[in-house]
Amino acid sequence: MIKVTFSDNYKAKMSRIYRLPSMMGNVISGVTKRDILSIKKIFHDGIKDNTLGLDRLADMTVYRKRRKGYPKPSSPLYGKGDDAGDRSYSNMLNVSKKGNSWVLAPSTRMHWSGKLKLSDLFTIHEHGAIIKQKRGDKDILIRIPPRPALMLSYRRHLIKKRKDEREQSKEVKSALTEYINEANESKLKSLSNWEKKE
Repeated sequence: MIKVTFSDNYKAKMSRIYRLPSMMGNVISGVTKRDILSIKKIFHDGIKDNTLGLDRLADMTVYRKRRKGYPKPSSPLYGKGDDAGDRSYSNMLNVSKKGNSWVLAPSTRMHWSGKLKLSDLFTIHEHGAIIKQKRGDKDILIRIPPRPALMLSYRRHLIKKRKDEREQSKEVKSALTEYINEANESKLKSLSNWEKKE
């Protein structure tokens, strides 16, 4: 009869492997938050720099914005932009944690103009709308074309993420190997806090 005796090193490695599922939840949460922060940044910068390919503004709208002294009159959805802080369209996305999930959602604060909530403006601009306006005794219909900045930001993020996935999987593999073989949790912990690298 052959008796197999496992070394303490083997037992320690197996113990660490059994602990991995609970540890990976933090890693997944960190990656998810990093993705959400990336989309938020693409949304802000894309509106500010007019690089999302949104429908251009009418010449009269650009003229009016220029006369009002807006910083980037040709950039759709930018308005007063960063000058209006978290009450501007480009800065309206909030990141929050709900249970085990991270959520990216438009703010319910009032827009700096004081006319609508940012979340209502988001619905109008993301999907487009037809608005009825009174001019004297006539009703005028104004078409606002969809300018889906969030959808375009999400698509841009996915393209970037596909390019980064190989590098990320190497990072995860290296962190797992180091944890199992050497009981070093530092790389795994850094993966669960990926959002701090943004």
